[in-house]
Amino acid sequence: MSLDYSYKDIEWTQTLFNKSDECFTEGNIIIPDSMDDIAKIISIKAHPTVSDAKCENGRININGQIKISLIYIGENETGKIYTLNVPCPFSHTIVSNDITDEFLTLVTPVCCNVSHTIINTRRLKTTCALRFYASSYKNNRIKALSSAEGAQTICSEQNLYAARAICTKNIIITDNVEIGAGKNAITSILKHTVKITDKDFKVLNNKIIVKGNLNVSVLYCSEDSVNDAIVTLPFTEVIEAEGVSPSLTANVTLSVSDCEIRPDTDLSGEYKMLDINAVLSVNVRAFCQENIQTVTDIYLPGGALKSSFMPLKIQKDAASIAEEEFFKESITLPKGAPVISRVIDADCRIGEITLSDSAASATAEITFMYLSPSSSSLNTHTAKIPLAHKFNSDSVTNIIGEVNHIGYAITSDDTLEIRLSVIFTALCNNYEEINIITDCIEEEYIPPKRPSVIVSFVNRGDTLWSIAKKHNISLSSLATANAMDENAVLTVGEKLIIPR
Repeated sequence: MSLDYSYKDIEWTQTLFNKSDECFTEGNIIIPDSMDDIAKIISIKAHPTVSDAKCENGRININGQIKISLIYIGENETGKIYTLNVPCPFSHTIVSNDITDEFLTLVTPVCCNVSHTIINTRRLKTTCALRFYASSYKNNRIKALSSAEGAQTICSEQNLYAARAICTKNIIITDNVEIGAGKNAITSILKHTVKITDKDFKVLNNKIIVKGNLNVSVLYCSEDSVNDAIVTLPFTEVIEAEGVSPSLTANVTLSVSDCEIRPDTDLSGEYKMLDINAVLSVNVRAFCQENIQTVTDIYLPGGALKSSFMPLKIQKDAASIAEEEFFKESITLPKGAPVISRVIDADCRIGEITLSDSAASATAEITFMYLSPSSSSLNTHTAKIPLAHKFNSDSVTNIIGEVNHIGYAITSDDTLEIRLSVIFTALCNNYEEINIITDCIEEEYIPPKRPSVIVSFVNRGDTLWSIAKKHNISLSSLATANAMDENAVLTVGEKLIIPR
């Protein structure tokens, strides 16, 4: 018998998700001569960024820097507040035996915790706990049997995703904006918070248009008070991304990589302007999608075939998801702490996120600065609240929690109600493993001697297909001999007639 084989070259992306253990990095902060000694530390934060990530010989080598932001009260001038930003380089390696040089990797760093030790009034030692979320991609090609006329086959249709662009691009946004009419002039900036809202993108050929709003909140000192200001910078930028096109399935995520803000003078010479220089990190994942048919099982009734099978683990989708969760919690000051008259600022950091059955859980660390009616000095208090979120998708990975909004209300002189909005983002991780046939050759067949009719009893897991293949007869002849449909479900112990 002559068989008509058809083969197809297929391409798919192999995806490896690697979640590192915590990496601890240490650094030193030395107070410059122009600044006062430390009397009291109000706040210390760490903001990591990755500058380079490469796959080499079973390792993902990561380099970047952590910007340590310190706010403290000086020792000599009563109540004067100082702020200091110090960059500290870091490097880390994720070991993964499956990684080769062919993989492209995107890495997102998260600071889980930062602690400090005061060496003296002009020097601190800091320890940061970092966690890296790495997604690595590699395209594979293989020849697969798509049809075989004259043989009995089981075929499967699959949507395969192949990466066309995996890259990280930076957008630099600079502007000089006024803090607003009626605001006090700036003497020093204590801290700032930058968020991206109304994010959107449009894919063109080898380019992506990215737009949104940069919301900047600044806490600053004037001559006799602590003030805040909020400004919004709309942006539209075009980034080069070789390989992308409107026909692809694209995922584009934006995050604030770095931001420097300095006070500047307006036309009247007052420091009522903000000189903003922000760097946004844009992660691009673009995939082409192809619907293919492959033969997953084959045999030749009344003949013999030698087939080569290969298991193929394929990703069912290439999407990222973002889901919002709202939390409300009351925080009560410890006994003996100064009571609250006015909240100056509230900040939140989300620690390590754990996952169980698509349910994410973490702890949010809330730090708020406040004034007390009995004193003009700035007070701080830190509390932890539990977070939990159940994803709508059954299989997710690389979960990151981002504070979308934090609000508060003073419910008594020692209690604050915190309202928190958190965006949980994750990558879908749905896979299916199938066997594909990479080669098939017809061999010489010697029919076995057997009676004209055989009776076979159905065992657990048997199907008409598996029984027909076992006895090397066509599926249609077996179904006809037993007056059954070819897709009939069998019962264990059922008696079947096996025709010759």
